[in-house]
Amino acid sequence: MKNKFKSLIISLKLTLIEIYFKSHESALNNLINHYDFKNTSNALNVDVLSRFFGNFLSKKLIKKIIEDTNTNSSFDFLIIANFDTDIKFLILYRCHLFLILNGRYLNASIVRKEMMGHAILFGDELLKARVFNELTLPLIKNRSNKNYFYNINVAYNDLLFNKISLSDYSFNIRRANTSRKLYNKSFYVIGPIGKPDISNISSDTILVFIKPPEIEILEQIKDNKIIVYFNSQHTQNGTLENFKKNSNSDNLILFSKLNSIHSDGEFNKNCVIPFGGPMMLQNIVFDLLYYNPISIIISCFNFYCSEIFYNSSYLIANTSIITDKVSRRKTFALHDLESNFLYIKNLYNNKLIQVDSENTRYVLDLTVKEYLEHLEKFH
Repeated sequence: MKNKFKSLIISLKLTLIEIYFKSHESALNNLINHYDFKNTSNALNVDVLSRFFGNFLSKKLIKKIIEDTNTNSSFDFLIIANFDTDIKFLILYRCHLFLILNGRYLNASIVRKEMMGHAILFGDELLKARVFNELTLPLIKNRSNKNYFYNINVAYNDLLFNKISLSDYSFNIRRANTSRKLYNKSFYVIGPIGKPDISNISSDTILVFIKPPEIEILEQIKDNKIIVYFNSQHTQNGTLENFKKNSNSDNLILFSKLNSIHSDGEFNKNCVIPFGGPMMLQNIVFDLLYYNPISIIISCFNFYCSEIFYNSSYLIANTSIITDKVSRRKTFALHDLESNFLYIKNLYNNKLIQVDSENTRYVLDLTVKEYLEHLEKFH
């Protein structure tokens, strides 16, 4: 109900923006006249532009913003300086979405930096906390207490005027007997691309899958405790229920994003990514950190840095992400890949997670700019 109410408020604000521009004609003229509109060679999808910006922001203005970020590596924030803070952020946010939808990930990153700065100055306490999490993770890592969640809460409360707790936003109560099995353990998280080497994994390591593994793989690791995470689609469409029926292992723990009688509980949702929704790996790592792990090792993730980013046998809820570039970019815009990439990269750089595959290590060693260049190359 809270999310629906928030969506309604945002929709209302977007409607009011057009009214605002119409009633502040001089401000709108200043905005548009800031640029001299010339014919541009940028081939942009005007239909997509219209759907995401409506009539309140000039198509030519958006083209010019893209042109600016191409040539100057900056976004001229002064062009929206006369508008209310909420409207400024909505303009930036929509620019950011639009750029990703057109495959301009580097340009989107420039606008994203302005969104970060705006959030620090004018955002609510949770948004500020999310931005601080991305910018100040080394401060959290260097605290003497090893518990990630304790340290991140302390860091937030040191930095913010109003005290907040992550538990207010993401934590779910699980069955006590399930939770007790997971504290102070080593976890090995297996991704969707490539083949992991599980031959040398010790029996006391808990293996973690982001989608249901094949039965023959389960046979190879039957002595290990196994966690399988299910997203909302796989919970709703019966994949979770069918997997539980066909698996007779006593070592299985099933977590779902939605409440389900077939799972052992909901997983804690990642609430620290600044923009966009967390992807599955980011949710899993956030969830596992709650159990104060001895170690978290990830393998077989390439963060979309190739034309093929899922194994052929990998079960996905929406196949259009593989076959259709536009659908893929919509997914990238919804999740904001830069936020998701930085969350894992920062944990990796600060040795809060480890990596056990070359393709994963290669991507996490990239700079943000290099990562976005890879996305532009493949998507």
